[in-house]
Amino acid sequence: MTDLHNKLSDSVSRRRLLKAGAALGAATGVGGLKPASAQEVVKLGILHSLTGTIAIAEASIVDAEKLAIDEVNSGGGVLGRKIQPVIEDGASDWQTLAEKTKKLLQWDKVAAIIGCYTSASRKAVLPAQNQLHGRLYYPTY
Repeated sequence: MTDLHNKLSDSVSRRRLLKAGAALGAATGVGGLKPASAQEVVKLGILHSLTGTIAIAEASIVDAEKLAIDEVNSGGGVLGRKIQPVIEDGASDWQTLAEKTKKLLQWDKVAAIIGCYTSASRKAVLPAQNQLHGRLYYPTY
Protein backbone atom coordinates (compact mmCIF):
# COMPACT_ATOMS: atom_id res chain seq x y z
CA MET A 1 0.00 0.00 0.00
CA THR A 2 1.09 3.54 -0.61
CA ASP A 3 1.54 6.21 2.05
CA LEU A 4 -1.46 8.10 0.65
CA HIS A 5 -3.63 4.99 0.90
CA ASN A 6 -2.54 4.46 4.51
CA LYS A 7 -3.39 8.07 5.39
CA LEU A 8 -6.81 7.79 3.77
CA SER A 9 -7.49 4.48 5.52
CA ASP A 10 -6.62 6.03 8.88
CA SER A 11 -8.85 9.06 8.40
CA VAL A 12 -11.84 7.31 6.75
CA SER A 13 -12.76 4.25 8.71
CA ARG A 14 -15.87 2.22 8.03
CA ARG A 15 -17.31 3.31 11.39
CA ARG A 16 -16.80 7.00 10.56
CA LEU A 17 -18.38 6.51 7.16
CA LEU A 18 -21.43 4.75 8.67
CA LYS A 19 -21.82 7.42 11.36
CA ALA A 20 -21.59 10.16 8.76
CA GLY A 21 -24.20 8.39 6.63
CA ALA A 22 -26.56 8.04 9.59
CA ALA A 23 -26.09 11.68 10.47
CA LEU A 24 -26.71 12.71 6.88
CA GLY A 25 -29.84 10.57 6.77
CA ALA A 26 -31.20 12.21 9.89
CA ALA A 27 -30.22 15.65 8.65
CA THR A 28 -32.16 15.23 5.40
CA GLY A 29 -35.37 15.57 7.36
CA VAL A 30 -34.28 18.59 9.36
CA GLY A 31 -35.64 20.96 6.73
CA GLY A 32 -32.69 23.12 5.81
CA LEU A 33 -29.52 24.51 7.25
CA LYS A 34 -30.83 27.08 9.69
CA PRO A 35 -29.07 27.83 12.97
CA ALA A 36 -30.13 25.42 15.71
CA SER A 37 -30.49 26.13 19.36
CA ALA A 38 -29.25 23.61 21.91
CA GLN A 39 -32.87 22.84 22.88
CA GLU A 40 -33.97 21.64 19.44
CA VAL A 41 -33.91 17.93 18.68
CA VAL A 42 -34.28 15.82 15.55
CA LYS A 43 -36.92 13.16 16.11
CA LEU A 44 -36.01 9.88 14.45
CA GLY A 45 -38.58 7.08 14.27
CA ILE A 46 -37.44 3.56 14.98
CA LEU A 47 -40.01 1.08 13.68
CA HIS A 48 -39.22 -2.57 14.19
CA SER A 49 -41.17 -5.57 15.42
CA LEU A 50 -40.29 -5.92 19.09
CA THR A 51 -43.00 -8.55 19.61
CA GLY A 52 -44.28 -11.37 17.44
CA THR A 53 -42.51 -13.74 15.12
CA ILE A 54 -40.03 -11.24 13.62
CA ALA A 55 -38.93 -9.85 17.00
CA ILE A 56 -36.12 -12.37 17.34
CA ALA A 57 -34.38 -10.77 14.34
CA GLU A 58 -35.26 -7.14 15.01
CA ALA A 59 -34.79 -6.58 18.75
CA SER A 60 -31.01 -6.58 18.49
CA ILE A 61 -31.20 -4.13 15.57
CA VAL A 62 -33.09 -1.67 17.77
CA ASP A 63 -30.39 -1.99 20.42
CA ALA A 64 -27.70 -1.25 17.81
CA GLU A 65 -29.64 1.75 16.49
CA LYS A 66 -30.01 3.17 20.00
CA LEU A 67 -26.27 2.74 20.58
CA ALA A 68 -25.52 4.55 17.30
CA ILE A 69 -27.84 7.41 18.29
CA ASP A 70 -26.13 7.68 21.68
CA GLU A 71 -22.76 7.83 19.95
CA VAL A 72 -23.88 10.55 17.52
CA ASN A 73 -25.43 12.54 20.38
CA SER A 74 -22.29 12.27 22.50
CA GLY A 75 -20.38 13.75 19.56
CA GLY A 76 -22.61 16.82 19.41
CA GLY A 77 -25.56 15.49 17.45
CA VAL A 78 -26.50 16.41 13.88
CA LEU A 79 -25.98 20.04 12.91
CA GLY A 80 -25.81 20.82 16.62
CA ARG A 81 -29.08 19.02 17.37
CA LYS A 82 -29.46 15.88 19.44
CA ILE A 83 -31.30 12.92 17.92
CA GLN A 84 -34.35 11.83 19.89
CA PRO A 85 -35.46 8.28 19.06
CA VAL A 86 -39.20 7.59 18.95
CA ILE A 87 -39.54 3.81 19.18
CA GLU A 88 -42.61 1.96 17.95
CA ASP A 89 -43.39 -1.77 17.87
CA GLY A 90 -44.67 -3.10 14.56
CA ALA A 91 -45.72 -6.29 16.37
CA SER A 92 -44.85 -8.46 13.33
CA ASP A 93 -48.15 -7.32 11.82
CA TRP A 94 -48.35 -5.49 8.49
CA GLN A 95 -51.41 -3.39 9.39
CA THR A 96 -49.80 -2.36 12.70
CA LEU A 97 -46.62 -1.35 10.85
CA ALA A 98 -48.65 0.86 8.50
CA GLU A 99 -50.53 2.46 11.42
CA LYS A 100 -47.32 3.09 13.36
CA THR A 101 -45.76 4.68 10.27
CA LYS A 102 -48.66 7.14 10.04
CA LYS A 103 -48.39 7.87 13.78
CA LEU A 104 -44.65 8.54 13.58
CA LEU A 105 -45.01 10.87 10.58
CA GLN A 106 -48.24 12.69 11.48
CA TRP A 107 -48.26 12.88 15.28
CA ASP A 108 -44.64 12.48 16.34
CA LYS A 109 -43.36 14.53 13.37
CA VAL A 110 -40.22 12.43 12.92
CA ALA A 111 -37.67 13.54 10.31
CA ALA A 112 -37.22 9.97 9.07
CA ILE A 113 -37.92 6.37 10.05
CA ILE A 114 -35.36 3.61 10.48
CA GLY A 115 -36.77 0.11 10.46
CA CYS A 116 -38.74 -2.47 8.55
CA TYR A 117 -36.19 -5.27 8.36
CA THR A 118 -38.23 -7.51 6.05
CA SER A 119 -39.31 -6.71 2.51
CA ALA A 120 -42.91 -7.48 3.50
CA SER A 121 -42.80 -4.87 6.26
CA ARG A 122 -41.35 -2.28 3.86
CA LYS A 123 -44.13 -3.06 1.40
CA ALA A 124 -46.71 -2.59 4.17
CA VAL A 125 -45.47 0.91 5.10
CA LEU A 126 -44.85 2.13 1.55
CA PRO A 127 -48.34 3.65 0.95
CA ALA A 128 -48.16 5.69 4.18
CA GLN A 129 -44.56 6.74 3.45
CA ASN A 130 -45.53 7.91 -0.03
CA GLN A 131 -48.73 9.65 1.08
CA LEU A 132 -47.00 11.55 3.90
CA HIS A 133 -43.69 12.10 2.08
CA GLY A 134 -41.76 10.14 4.67
CA ARG A 135 -38.22 8.82 4.48
CA LEU A 136 -37.48 5.20 5.33
CA TYR A 137 -33.99 3.87 5.99
CA TYR A 138 -33.87 0.12 6.46
CA PRO A 139 -31.16 -2.29 7.58
CA THR A 140 -29.94 -5.03 5.31
CA TYR A 141 -27.01 -7.38 5.14
